[in-house]
Amino acid sequence: RLQPRCFHPLWTVLLASDQPRKPSLVAILATDRRPEVRCAAAAAIQSLVQRSRAYMAAAEDRRNTSFTSLSQSLAIIIGATHLALCTATINETNPTAAQQGIKALMALASHAPYKRLK
Repeated sequence: RLQPRCFHPLWTVLLASDQPRKPSLVAILATDRRPEVRCAAAAAIQSLVQRSRAYMAAAEDRRNTSFTSLSQSLAIIIGATHLALCTATINETNPTAAQQGIKALMALASHAPYKRLK
């Protein structure tokens, strides 16, 4: 139960980004052979997202500049994580892991500022 702020610099490592082959919790959720590991990855994503509503509120997708701001980086991470969670949940064969994936997706959908994302 650490402060969520300590994880903010690690979002690019923990969650999906625009680099598809990069290892992350979402990659583990999509590719690990063991359902227990996939469930744990989904639960970790859910917990991280639920505690980061204020941080995600800064996300805004504006791709008109050559500079990538924090708000733009967050928008990219949120969009890539959403897509990866959807794909992993659709392809999941274990009911418990699928349920955890849906919970993580619900947490992201209820906490992310989708109105400002493209």
